[in-house]
Amino acid sequence: MRFKRIIAAVLAALLLVLALTGCSASQAEVRDDAPDLSDVYCPPEDPVQQDDGTSVIEDDNVPLDGAPGADSKAAAYVKEALELINKERAAQKLAPLSALPAIETAAGIRAQELVSSFSHTRPDGSRYRTALEDNGVNAGYTGENCGMGYRTPDAVVKGWMKSAGHKANILKPQYTHAGVGYCVDPKTGYAYWCLLLTSNPTK
Repeated sequence: MRFKRIIAAVLAALLLVLALTGCSASQAEVRDDAPDLSDVYCPPEDPVQQDDGTSVIEDDNVPLDGAPGADSKAAAYVKEALELINKERAAQKLAPLSALPAIETAAGIRAQELVSSFSHTRPDGSRYRTALEDNGVNAGYTGENCGMGYRTPDAVVKGWMKSAGHKANILKPQYTHAGVGYCVDPKTGYAYWCLLLTSNPTK
């Protein structure tokens, strides 16, 4: 009888150990250790210089900065973003980019268009620089940086400066004028940014 109790106790202990081991394994299998994608940085491709002077940087790999929550302080944000961009240029002893209302208008249009098509190609299939031409701006060199999800001017400029291609666009000596566009998608709350750059524009 005593022997049976010992056997039963040993079996019970073995079953308990097996149960605990099984729990531990299943917890390890369902553990969520996926990285926070907002901290992942993938450098974009180098800028591609077109024959017509257009500078294109693909934005597919620009990291998304955080979740919805951008607000609609468009005018102040646009001004602050350009000031921050000019600080980056000043640090490299480059001339500041001058604001031009027509370029700002084109950049604002492009920011709105990015909501439906986050690309350097406009929703109608034309290239981004036609937004400048539609607003009477003609220039030898043009460039565009796009951003999505950045909540503040500081965040979007830092994001661009962490990207080799976008940084090169911002620090290109040939550019003399720029305009920043900003909008928020009312459906998602995500912010969209566009920086248009030109060399010696005529209007």
